[in-house]
Amino acid sequence: MVGICKALICTRSTLKSEKYIKILNFTSLTMDQYVKFNSNLHTLICLQHKFGLSPNWIERHFRESHKNIPLKTRQEIITYSKSLDLWHPERVNTLLRSPVPIPELPIIQGWKCQDARCGELRSTKLSMKKHCRNNHGWKTVVQRARTL
Repeated sequence: MVGICKALICTRSTLKSEKYIKILNFTSLTMDQYVKFNSNLHTLICLQHKFGLSPNWIERHFRESHKNIPLKTRQEIITYSKSLDLWHPERVNTLLRSPVPIPELPIIQGWKCQDARCGELRSTKLSMKKHCRNNHGWKTVVQRARTL
C-alpha cells in the first residue's frame, strides 16, 4: 500500500500506519490556520493576532491567548516553533534598516525611537516610553496636582 506524506511517496514499510499520514496532514493543515513562518525574517507570525512572536514567548502566547485551540494542536505548534531558526526581535529590527511590508501583517501607525543609534519601532506611545526608560535612561516625571 502506498500513501502520500508531505509530498513524498512512502511505502507501507516506511510508515508504521496510515494513521501517521493522517496526523501529519492534519497537523500541517491545522498549523497553517494559526501560524506562518517568515523565512526571510526568521519570525513565526500569529495569524490571529497579526504579529510576530518572540521565540521566548511562543509557548506562553498560545497557553494564554489561544485557549480555544485544542491542547494537542498548541503543543504541536510549540514543537514546530522549536524546530525553526527563530530570531529575537532585536536581531530582526537590526536587519531591517527601514520598515518593509510583511504580507501577513497589517501596516499600523506607531512610534520610532529618535535616538540615532536605535530606531526601535513600537505600536503604542506607552510602549515607546517604556523602551526609552529601559534603554536610554529616561526618567518618569511624576506630576502632582497643585492647589490654587
